[in-house]
Amino acid sequence: MKSRRPVDSEVRRLMSVSLRKLQKVAILFFFGIAVFAFVYLLYLDNYYHLNGAREPVPAEGKIYREFVHHGSQVFLTRREQLNLDVIFP
Repeated sequence: MKSRRPVDSEVRRLMSVSLRKLQKVAILFFFGIAVFAFVYLLYLDNYYHLNGAREPVPAEGKIYREFVHHGSQVFLTRREQLNLDVIFP
């Protein structure tokens, strides 16, 4: 039984090291997703501010009003609005 104790402690140590590495990888992964979502939100906000219709255009389906870029009112299609709402509800 005494010979097993060092092996058991070594296995536990290796498992704790691998769990810490896995935890670090998971934290970095989710941090990367958060940074990507934030940058994508900034991109969409600026894009819709520059290219969005300022008045409704029913022929193109741009009837959904959104406020972007410090309160600028633009009209988007349902798909464009969904893109913006998924990132920033």
